[in-house]
Amino acid sequence: MFRSQSTISISISGFTLNLEVYLCLDLVPITSVSYYYYQRHEAQPTFGYERVYVSTLNNITSSSEICNFTISIPTSEFHVLVKSGSASDAKVTCPSGILGKYDYIYYPKDNSSARCINSKDLWDGCTDKTMVTFNYSTCTQNIAYSGGGVVWCVANIGDTYGVVYNNDSWLVSSKDDRLATYRFSCIVGNHASASIAPGNCTSQQTATSYPVKWNSINLINDNAGVYLTLNPYGKAL
Repeated sequence: MFRSQSTISISISGFTLNLEVYLCLDLVPITSVSYYYYQRHEAQPTFGYERVYVSTLNNITSSSEICNFTISIPTSEFHVLVKSGSASDAKVTCPSGILGKYDYIYYPKDNSSARCINSKDLWDGCTDKTMVTFNYSTCTQNIAYSGGGVVWCVANIGDTYGVVYNNDSWLVSSKDDRLATYRFSCIVGNHASASIAPGNCTSQQTATSYPVKWNSINLINDNAGVYLTLNPYGKAL
């Protein structure tokens, strides 16, 4: 369980409230250096549908007030923790839905033109089944929010949902989602198409559409999120 170090002030009908934000993490070990977890809270519309607990100052008397183990959280809505400096030891076999070699076409959520329409754009989740690599020599568009084109699988749920770790030396912050890079992203694939979200998987994320928030209406972050169609080079694994 975590508590914010600073407070949040909001005004309601002329009154100012100082609030604290709490996180209750339900941790499940993956490897000796990694976990996946669920945030045991109701989604908060006021806070971008994040699952957090918000309280007025010094108003918590028991951890049971913060952690809600009775709510139903979608299985896909998981997050990942990896020990700093140990990402290479956190690698696991990628989910079967993203294994294989594919030519891909990239469709940004901002409705701009499709990219990577060259027939030689290579998604390789076959050579090493603990990672996915992208050949940027034919299309320079970042895939899976990685500038270097190499991501390691560090967690998966079922055959389609996988969280990957971007091994870039540094990250790029940009309001243009096509340029931004993130340390983690979620890939959901089914051998014919895939969606990619920055950070963690979302409850409504599927392989056949852009990622959206848990209520299927609110988009993740403006134009964040990627949809790809996949054309196998050979037999999917």
